[in-house]
Amino acid sequence: MAINEKAARLASLKARIEQEHVRMGLLSDVWFWPERDGVKGFLGAAPIIVAGLNPSKGRGRPRRGLKETDEFFYRCLREEGLVDAHITDVVKIRATKKDAPLLFYNPTILKLHRDYFIREVKIVQPAVVVVVGIDAWNVLRGWNLIAPEGRQEFIFRVSAKSNVAVIRTVHPAATRFPKRTAERRARFRKDVRQAYKLAHSRGIH
Repeated sequence: MAINEKAARLASLKARIEQEHVRMGLLSDVWFWPERDGVKGFLGAAPIIVAGLNPSKGRGRPRRGLKETDEFFYRCLREEGLVDAHITDVVKIRATKKDAPLLFYNPTILKLHRDYFIREVKIVQPAVVVVVGIDAWNVLRGWNLIAPEGRQEFIFRVSAKSNVAVIRTVHPAATRFPKRTAERRARFRKDVRQAYKLAHSRGIH
C-alpha cells in the first residue's frame, strides 16, 4: 500500500474515532498527535510506529512543561529522520496521571481503543515499533501485541504470521527533570535512531 493511501486511511480512522466519541460524549477529551515542524504526527504513515500510553489532560492546551518536552520530542524525531513516523497513543483520551488508570479499567473504552490501535497497525504495517514508557509497554503486553522472544528479547505482533522489532524507550515527559534530563534525552534519541536504522535495514525509505 502506498504511503499516501495509508495516510488517507489513517485520516478516515481519525474521523471515525472522533464520530464515535461524539456519541459517547467524549469528543473534547479525544486527542491525536498533530503535524508540527514537518513531523506528520498521527497522520504519519511510514512503517515506524511511536506509541505512548494516553494523552495527558494538558494536551492541546498551553502548559510550559508540556511545551518543552513536546519541542524536544518533535525535534528529535525530525533530526533523526522520523518525520513520517506514525505517532499515536494506545488510548486516545486525555486524562490526568491520577485518572488515567481508570481508563484501563473501563472494558468498553479498553476494547474500543485496542481495536483502534490494531487498525492503525494494519494500516501502517510497521517494520519497527517504539513504545514510549513502561505503562504503554505493559498495556501492549497485556493486549498480547508484545511477546517475549528468547530470554531477553521481545517482538511486536503485527499479525498472526508477522512479527517485527520493538523498542522500549523513556517517556519524553521524564526528560524534563533536571537531575537526569541529559541522560534520558540521550537515551530517547539513541532509541529513535535505532528505530530508523532497523526500518531502513529492511529496505524501507
